[in-house]
Amino acid sequence: MERHRTDQMFVDHSQLFLKFLEAALPRAPQEAENVHKLPQKHQIAAGSRLLDLSCGIGRHSVELARIRARAAL
Repeated sequence: MERHRTDQMFVDHSQLFLKFLEAALPRAPQEAENVHKLPQKHQIAAGSRLLDLSCGIGRHSVELARIRARAAL
């Protein structure tokens, strides 16, 4: 069975995307702070879950976990 072109591109050539994603790491803390404010801004109930789709290398997920850990202190 022939693989889909996106599978070929993202899996077989992941090194091309890693450079781009790593270059965005310095922006992750501020972007995560902005994302963290969205539930309150849009009146989403506390305790709701957030699904981070296509998170790449997890730069936002890691920062959001840090924000949550600080809030728990």
